Amino acid sequence: MNAIDLQKELISRITKITDFEVLNSIRILLYFKNREAFLDISPEEEAELLQASKEAREGHFIYQSEMDKKVQEWLNEH
Repeated sequence: MNAIDLQKELISRITKITDFEVLNSIRILLYFKNREAFLDISPEEEAELLQASKEAREGHFIYQSEMDKKVQEWLNEH
């Protein structure tokens, strides 16, 4: 089987799938493999995500367990 035959087989099988979750999973897999964006976000949201990623790489974050402790302390005070 060559690549074209495989493409035809996959297309045929995909066209018969009606389950949204399965189709969406295939979509995400294909976008991930091609490193294409698969989230529909605004330029502002993208900039915010990039900034948050940069801050995390630089160590500017708090572990969830620490945040839970702070929240519990705050709740106990109020």
